[in-house]
Amino acid sequence: MQLVTATQMRALDREAIGVRHIPSIALMERAGLELANVVAAAVPAPGPIGIVLGQGNNAGDGLVAARYLHQRGYRLHLFLTSAPTDFSPDARVNWDNLADHGTRHQVSDGTWVQAAASCVCLIDALFGTGLDRPVAAPTAALITTLNGLGRPIIAADVPSGLCATTGAVLGVAVRAEITVAFGLPKLGCVLGEGPRHTGRLCCVDIGIPVDLTAALVSSYRWNGPDEFASHWPVRPVESHKGTYGHALIVAGSLGKIGAGYLAARAALRSGAGLVTYALPTTAYDRFSADAVEVMLAPLPDEGSGCLTAAALVALGVLLRDKAAIAVGPGLGQDPRTADALYALVRQVEAPLVVDADAITALAASPRALAKRRTPIIMTPHPGEMARWLGVETETVQNDRIGCAQRVARERGCYVVLKGHWSVIATPAGEVLINPTGNPGMATAGSGDVLTGVLTGLLAQGMPPREATCAAVYLHGMAGDLAAERLGQAALIASDIIDSLPAAIQCAIPS
Repeated sequence: MQLVTATQMRALDREAIGVRHIPSIALMERAGLELANVVAAAVPAPGPIGIVLGQGNNAGDGLVAARYLHQRGYRLHLFLTSAPTDFSPDARVNWDNLADHGTRHQVSDGTWVQAAASCVCLIDALFGTGLDRPVAAPTAALITTLNGLGRPIIAADVPSGLCATTGAVLGVAVRAEITVAFGLPKLGCVLGEGPRHTGRLCCVDIGIPVDLTAALVSSYRWNGPDEFASHWPVRPVESHKGTYGHALIVAGSLGKIGAGYLAARAALRSGAGLVTYALPTTAYDRFSADAVEVMLAPLPDEGSGCLTAAALVALGVLLRDKAAIAVGPGLGQDPRTADALYALVRQVEAPLVVDADAITALAASPRALAKRRTPIIMTPHPGEMARWLGVETETVQNDRIGCAQRVARERGCYVVLKGHWSVIATPAGEVLINPTGNPGMATAGSGDVLTGVLTGLLAQGMPPREATCAAVYLHGMAGDLAAERLGQAALIASDIIDSLPAAIQCAIPS
């Protein structure tokens, strides 16, 4: 799904209205209905809902939502920033359709704050995608007050005060808990300061013809099943374990055995036919696990407990029949490991996933990944990306998309920059933003699970772009399903693996 600029979205609206003859008020009706559906799901018990209204069509979307919420039994407070006579024509129609439902407040008289504070949820319907200048003083003060009330805010299309194209805050912007994007998600919600203000971004269909959206050309996309479902591995009746590839996980060191084990389990849960976990002999001797399906390969380590050049001959044999390789989880940062990694990477001819300590080790010699004919997928967290680029972590966080694009372009690899809305950058310059995942996944081993899912999908023959999109999306969805069951605070990496089957069933219906 494309991410669009404000200009592109307005062009889509014009095409739908002027050429396809879809009435603008019909698009507004659908947008308001879908907004009401999201609000009702977020606030299942009817209570006081506040709708903060501007003058334009965004206010009309909020008024339609108010009508549907009233029909469902919610009490309403309508906060007006102008007289209804100043509404846009379509918004004025929906003001009249709302009749006398809801308590009306003029924000100019200062008495609205107490009523807003009594609401269980607030809907931001102040500005849409057209805002391109700093918010004027009276409305800026209003937004500041809204942000300070401590009530969840659901934004209609774009958080008011945020530039829909650049993600710049135009003086002050609403901090939404949920943003309901109409038609297509707006680029500004994921760029610049957008993620800090957008909260959870969900996109709803408002009736714009699919062929119009499909014809858009954009380098920025919203990751989802439509990016990978058509490439999902088919499992024919006459198949065997070799049909689905043999994945190799080169990982682990003394005291860090579990990382590679999590990756191996995740690769199996993702459908790989065979998975081998190769780890230093000294670490292998301490190994105890209950996933009997994972094959183990002890690597000579001269008693060091880490990957060294002594393992290269054994690894050369292991590489011969592997469909995908992952290196990094739990390897540690011993200098001997870095030297062994340089030599190992040069031998790999299958798709290669580079994660964790392998990213840090190879950062000192980025040319080790150059001139490879087979795909490389790097999965850094912001700190690892910072070490790779030689910058501070804050620099990466302030330009997540730009940093991911730079590495993908310069190294000719796929990059997954992990974090809130993980960024996927391709060697061709494409960027995908992933919507799944939650703060409960900020736990030891979560990234190792992602490495395993990705390696398992590559082993089954999925193209690297689609495998990367699928792995990131399913990993996040599995985390979301686990959090629904267990809560975010209690979530551990094994819970994500356990939820992978349900995530796959949700994303890839049989």
